[in-house]
Amino acid sequence: MILPGSASWLSRRALRSPDRGRGGFTFLEILIALAICGLTITAVSASLLAVLSGERLNRRLQDESLVLQTLLARHYLQDGEPNLDDLYDGAWGVESDTVTIGEGEESQVWVVYRLWGGVPPGTGPRLAVRARQ
Repeated sequence: MILPGSASWLSRRALRSPDRGRGGFTFLEILIALAICGLTITAVSASLLAVLSGERLNRRLQDESLVLQTLLARHYLQDGEPNLDDLYDGAWGVESDTVTIGEGEESQVWVVYRLWGGVPPGTGPRLAVRARQ
């Protein structure tokens, strides 16, 4: 005999109940969950792209710094315009201009080097050094 209020009476009533499917999620709840997931993925991917872009820029600045240091050393150790082709397999190029400041005895001659590599010529960093006498 099953008495009302007992565990087996409640479980049998739940099996016969027409609203037993009410334990699931509604369509609106699923849409809200998907929207939250989409926003989270968007935020995470945007921050990841910013980190990767920053690493790429940092690596480029380190490369440029090393090439400029090499260029400066070769400027003082060699005669003529330094050539970087033997070191970097043509990945970096150098253009130079000579600039004279002042006139007569007080004039100064400077060499302005423009470095390019992976960017259009003339848009890379510049290095100005006094010309060797």
